[in-house]
Amino acid sequence: MKEYMIYYHYENISLIDSTLALLKKLNINTICGEKFEYYGEHLSYLLNERAFFIAQAYNIAKAKDKDLLVLEDDAFKSLTFAKKMIDENPNLFNMIEKELSKQNIKYSQDTNIIHISNLLSQDNNKIQIKKNLKSDFSDFSSCIFYSNNLNSTHTKEILDLINLKIHFESYCDFFNIPNINIAYKYSAKYLENAIDCGCDFIISNSIGNFNMFDRERKKLEKMINRDLSKIPVINLSQLLLLAFGINDDSMLNFRYHKFIPEFI
Repeated sequence: MKEYMIYYHYENISLIDSTLALLKKLNINTICGEKFEYYGEHLSYLLNERAFFIAQAYNIAKAKDKDLLVLEDDAFKSLTFAKKMIDENPNLFNMIEKELSKQNIKYSQDTNIIHISNLLSQDNNKIQIKKNLKSDFSDFSSCIFYSNNLNSTHTKEILDLINLKIHFESYCDFFNIPNINIAYKYSAKYLENAIDCGCDFIISNSIGNFNMFDRERKKLEKMINRDLSKIPVINLSQLLLLAFGINDDSMLNFRYHKFIPEFI
């Protein structure tokens, strides 16, 4: 059975723990615990291109002979961008090989970078998801926030399995804007749209959007002078665990969220 190396370098414990619980439930083999490097968001390569590519190449090399499984949009965008640039640029590739050899690790162009929604939407895993379903979400509605459009189709395939009504989906990465006031202002507007269309909760495929909508909500409210309610922000793994009838917080890890779903 195929085994995946999980890329993980987040402060958000609920993302990794809920995803590990889901993958275990679906009998998907993973390895977690490797130390990965972090060098800012996708556009941070503009600040120090060399450091950015070395860090991302190191992360890809850590997977060795396994596929690298990425749990959200932001890291996926950085890793796939870096891999494309390294694989297509001989000078960059040679620099990477030289730098990584100092750490006794080798970059491989054969390593696949897999987004969690891509993995879950594979036919055999969708079959396992259907077998585990206990709750129908047809009485609920939501909206989805991505930070890029690379995996939206896979995510919607998964959501179709639980009959969840989606009011809208949006690509939002204002958390990347250097001017924090502008980042707060436009993020607040997107959160406002989700509230005004009557969503029961928000699905975020991006850790940057999660941090904005959950952890920074008070600042967003102050920016637009409006109460932005207690609407919860959850990830795809948490949603599927709920659909499996699981309400054990040791698996869901909502205790790490500021806004916890009231329908559990």
